[in-house]
Amino acid sequence: MSVADVLWVETMIRRGQGGECFPVRPPYRPGAGVAGTVGTVGAGVDPGWTGRRVVTRTDERGGYLERAVAGRIAPLVGQTFPLHRAADPHRAIEERAAIGKTLLTV
Repeated sequence: MSVADVLWVETMIRRGQGGECFPVRPPYRPGAGVAGTVGTVGAGVDPGWTGRRVVTRTDERGGYLERAVAGRIAPLVGQTFPLHRAADPHRAIEERAAIGKTLLTV
């Protein structure tokens, strides 16, 4: 895991507040939105996902852990360019300055 979202309500729960509205008890692993690199894939999943940077959601909890299991993942979109600037993303990819997927918008 490289990134986990941090919600205000999760900070309250970690401080022991908000239990009347969010009845969770330790061990509680907050975090739902995560980003990172696919380490392994399960049965029936294209092995081409291994090593790709992605963003996803855990079911409800667990985003603060070192690893997460995700049912649906999406490639990380690093940058988008309008079609009239098509040379710019090509240059960024060639110079290895692009992070994630580089998209042209039409």
